[in-house]
Amino acid sequence: MKNHAQFPIYVINLKKRPERLQSIQHEFLGRNEFKVTIVEAIEHPNGAIGLWQSIRSVFSKVTDEEFIIICEDDHQFTDAYSPEILASCIDEARKNDADVLLGGVSWFTEAAQIAEYLFSVETFSATQFVVVFSKFYKQILDADFGDHDSADYKIAALSTKKFILFPFISTQKEFGYSDATSKNDNFGRVTAIFNSAIQRLSLLNQIWKFYDTNPVTELPVSDYQATPHQVISTYILASDPDALQMDKIREQFKDKHEFDTTIVRIAKRETDNQGFLYFIQEVIKLAIAHDEDKIVICNSNHQFTSTYTSDYFFECIQLAQNANAKIISGGTDRFGSAVAVQTNLYWVDWFTNAQFVVLFKSCFDAILRLPKTHHLSLSMIYNNASSNKLLIYPFISRRLDSESEPGNQEAMAENYKRMNFMRNEYIKYSLPSSRHLSYYGETY
Repeated sequence: MKNHAQFPIYVINLKKRPERLQSIQHEFLGRNEFKVTIVEAIEHPNGAIGLWQSIRSVFSKVTDEEFIIICEDDHQFTDAYSPEILASCIDEARKNDADVLLGGVSWFTEAAQIAEYLFSVETFSATQFVVVFSKFYKQILDADFGDHDSADYKIAALSTKKFILFPFISTQKEFGYSDATSKNDNFGRVTAIFNSAIQRLSLLNQIWKFYDTNPVTELPVSDYQATPHQVISTYILASDPDALQMDKIREQFKDKHEFDTTIVRIAKRETDNQGFLYFIQEVIKLAIAHDEDKIVICNSNHQFTSTYTSDYFFECIQLAQNANAKIISGGTDRFGSAVAVQTNLYWVDWFTNAQFVVLFKSCFDAILRLPKTHHLSLSMIYNNASSNKLLIYPFISRRLDSESEPGNQEAMAENYKRMNFMRNEYIKYSLPSSRHLSYYGETY
């Protein structure tokens, strides 16, 4: 990267918005690290098109800069900003072959932290402060832009390597109107959505820091390969099972000698009256009596995926134990925020449809202490019991016949897309190059 005496920044402002010009000039007052150029925005009946044309006009004139910063006139610096942080993150992003580096976003789909101040991001919104690297100039100049496009989504779609600087150094200032995004005409909305994005990234950052400080120890292959003596007690919760249902679940565990299965038959009226918590607690009491250090609890609608092998399963268990996890889920229909802990293990704040879980001894007491209620689903029980939950991916479990449920195929496809993004980013940016990747690499 060139040793810039100043950061080249181009501020886009409509001539009819002098109050915004005054505001943005105040933001850069005394900040001599920036070489500020005010760009008169191109006005268009469709504000989003006008903004894109204005952005393109900047790049049509820039040729020899290694990067420039595009800034909208509603940008405002946060307390986290410093010239040193910005310079350091630009350099870090450049080393990772970035297309763009975002000073702050109002929304994003998935994000994976790759360094102390950097997240890799999938899709995002807000372009009030964007560092654009020279390798990406041509994509912007050559891109088609339609009536229903927006600058942020267009850049996100065009770019394969986009990063967020966090904590944010930039947010959007409230003016009560937007010339490019009509949804932001309501005063207070911009602040609310930025705060939501900050909360999400703060959680991911907190978890990333924990595992960065307490990395999960890698295992020699001999430590996790399944052996004939490795057996885990497995309790199958079967609610009003019929003969066909019982045949299906027995078929799932046929020839899988690593599972010592016990079928817990539950009448539906019992779950209506006492809830699943009662039966989970009874199973845990049995596990304690037998001095078990871990157990599997699964539903009768559990089905192993083609990814499942005993070696893969026991490797994940051992790695999860090294991470002091309390619960592992073998698969889910939906989940909240997630952070990669290892190539095949992901911390999640919540998950649904807990058809196959491993419970470690360290969470037994927490589940036994949960207040008696019949309103808790299985996943709610596990989510309430511990914040230290890991999800195996690629999944080893799915719900039987789940793909036939209306809308569930789309939800599962979105799940796989989200998990694949995080897995790929972890492998690209966080995995030591010397690590021997496990062969459990097929994704969906």
